[in-house]
Amino acid sequence: MEKIKTEASEIMQKVEETDIVLNEVEKVSHEYLPMAKACSSIFFTLSSLSTVNKNLQKKKHEIIFFKFFQ
Repeated sequence: MEKIKTEASEIMQKVEETDIVLNEVEKVSHEYLPMAKACSSIFFTLSSLSTVNKNLQKKKHEIIFFKFFQ
């Protein structure tokens, strides 16, 4: 019976530690959310440029490379 109590106590401690880690991950995720939304918007805007003009398809790759990989 004592062994079961000890194991239960250890499991509860691990659950508490996991909750702390999950809260930290959620906090960091919320910090990156505005940037992720902006990047998503830029990506889909650049992807749709080729429907306006086929020459912009090549430009899209040049823009992405120039802006983000300098």
